[in-house]
Amino acid sequence: MKTKDLYIKALGTYLPENMTDIKEARKNRPATDFEDDFSDDDEYVSVSVAGDTPAVDMAVHAARDALKAAEEPVQILFHAPMVQQGPEGWSAAGYILRDLGLSDLAGFNIVQGANSVLAALENPAGWLAMSPDSRNALVTSALNAGSAELDRWRSAGLSVVLGDGAA
Repeated sequence: MKTKDLYIKALGTYLPENMTDIKEARKNRPATDFEDDFSDDDEYVSVSVAGDTPAVDMAVHAARDALKAAEEPVQILFHAPMVQQGPEGWSAAGYILRDLGLSDLAGFNIVQGANSVLAALENPAGWLAMSPDSRNALVTSALNAGSAELDRWRSAGLSVVLGDGAA
């Protein structure tokens, strides 16, 4: 999608403080967990690990930072989870809006796996173009790769480690 006059006003991020050393993780896990996946030449040093912190809570932290930096209200939220974040039928976007004190806004989950963020950027572009009274959309994304749906060490492919965080 080509757009005119569409800009990123502000960014917010959240990274957990806990980091897991990759070499230590390789030593402490069964060899089959890393067999043929990583070599000593890989440049990974560590990966961020959120533990029990839900991905949506990380998204709320990142969104607060972005909203503070933007200094302007938003009219809609698009949340881009890589995997389902919460029980079936539950709205992560609604949870984020509630925690931000914006429960009067519309919010949408754009769930398309690794493509979610790209789709979540394209959707507000179309929405803003069709809604002349609106100026700002909020896009969030978060991942806690410790979820049951993912294997931090293998889900993204060979020699790729999934870290936790939000934007």
